[in-house]
Amino acid sequence: MQPAVLYFRDDLCACVAFAGKHHIMHRHMTAIINGLKKLPGTQGSAVTIGKFDGVHRGHEELIRHTVAVARKKGLRSVVITFRTRYEDVHFPHPLPRLFPFEETVKRIKAHKPDLIVVIDFSPAFGRMVPDEFFQKLIECYRVEAIAVGKDFRFGRNAQGTASMLARFASTRKGKRIQVRIFPFLTYRKKKIATSAVRKAVLEGDMTAAERMLGVPFYYSGTIEKGKGIGRTIGFPTANLKPRDGVVVPRYGVYLTAVRVGTSRIMKALTFVGRSHLHPSVLIETHIIDFNRTVYGRSMDVFFLRYLRPVLPVRSIDALKSLIENDVHTARRIRIRSDLCR
Repeated sequence: MQPAVLYFRDDLCACVAFAGKHHIMHRHMTAIINGLKKLPGTQGSAVTIGKFDGVHRGHEELIRHTVAVARKKGLRSVVITFRTRYEDVHFPHPLPRLFPFEETVKRIKAHKPDLIVVIDFSPAFGRMVPDEFFQKLIECYRVEAIAVGKDFRFGRNAQGTASMLARFASTRKGKRIQVRIFPFLTYRKKKIATSAVRKAVLEGDMTAAERMLGVPFYYSGTIEKGKGIGRTIGFPTANLKPRDGVVVPRYGVYLTAVRVGTSRIMKALTFVGRSHLHPSVLIETHIIDFNRTVYGRSMDVFFLRYLRPVLPVRSIDALKSLIENDVHTARRIRIRSDLCR
């Protein structure tokens, strides 16, 4: 039987093929500001607004469109997003984000907008009625084009809708404002949304998560020193601490690919969950055929396939046997990396 082949890519890297070699493209400088503030100058803007948690394929379509319209019309491209969400302020237990906010910003920046506006949801912001919010946008950014999703809501108690935004724009006196309302993208005949990606990650369906995100779901962080049990049995691990407020994948063992610092992509196994030997939640990765000390370095873990649930382990020998079987399974699965190095 031929081994399975998994394909994945990293849209965070800006690489182009040229003369048979890879070259890094010139990095576009994206400015980041906090709050709705009036910008200096007279240049108009193309704007898109949303939480953009995960920056899934639907979000990417909005951002790409906004950047393209801005370049075509000679405008400033502006992405407005939220560091503190409505639910963070009003819900005692808000749903976890797909990525830490700084990672969301990084993913937005990869699309090279001119400006990212970061808003912290506040009582004053929440009290703005829809038309007040619309006028604030016009005053701050001299908006000439707006792109939002079909389910976009804004203003006090989410009273404003995408169609209301279009009506405000069409009835406003002065320079015409172009409004584009994007329909939902779908996967498996269901809307691609942050909630759908989160559900896939929580269920361990990493194929669905990748199809909706456009990249494999990944976890990034600084490698921490664990108890060293893996090293004593011949399977050293690199450990990441779960991030507060960020989704943790379904507990179990995954085939993953990892990048330590700026290293090449390497095949790995990642354990997520608790065990008899580790009562705390772990994201613990064994990099196959790799035995270097990497404590304190950054690591990206790309989740490719769920292999098995957490099984009860009552001894070191039982753990060693279980890991040996997992490594054997992982070796049989071939992965092709299109990630930039």
